[in-house]
Amino acid sequence: MNLTVFSLYIIIYYAVHSFLTSHWIKRYTDFRGYRILYNLIAILTITPIVFSLYHHSAFSGLYSVMSILGVVLILFGVVIHKATFKWFTPQEFAGTAMKKEEEKRLISDGIYETVRHPFYLGSLFMIWGLWLLFNSSYYLVFALLSTMYVFIGSKLEEAKLIRQFGTAYREYIAEVPMLIPSKKPTQFLRGLIGTRAH
Repeated sequence: MNLTVFSLYIIIYYAVHSFLTSHWIKRYTDFRGYRILYNLIAILTITPIVFSLYHHSAFSGLYSVMSILGVVLILFGVVIHKATFKWFTPQEFAGTAMKKEEEKRLISDGIYETVRHPFYLGSLFMIWGLWLLFNSSYYLVFALLSTMYVFIGSKLEEAKLIRQFGTAYREYIAEVPMLIPSKKPTQFLRGLIGTRAH
């Protein structure tokens, strides 16, 4: 697909993603297999984006500062993701194991004590790292639109979490930055190797 179609498809993809994870849709599709269904839809709909990025990749080796920096950013994003997933089981993420409402708690330990959305943060490092590594207009568009979505998606997600946790989450917002660990940078780095909560 050309760059214009690619851009429109990304916008539609993120819009559908937000709709499927919205409070409204979850309220009317509250069944055990919904998370699995959502993950399948996400994988199928992101496939054209992945193929387009692959088709327009122009990797020429690690011969420049930009490409090396890209690898560093990608690896740092992977480390952040790894620290994030310490607080969830693979089954919970895949949707094959769901906690009851009374069992859910606000996670504010480890890396979540320094940033509210570490998964998004790690994703941004990886996405911008890919652009530096492959240096393609398609990767740049994907990075720019994904960055815009992160801020919009974070606000939508936090609206749901405020409904779920009320005052506790409002206080969490007041105390912990959204993406940049400006208040506790050293603790953020420690959180990357922190232990998993049970």
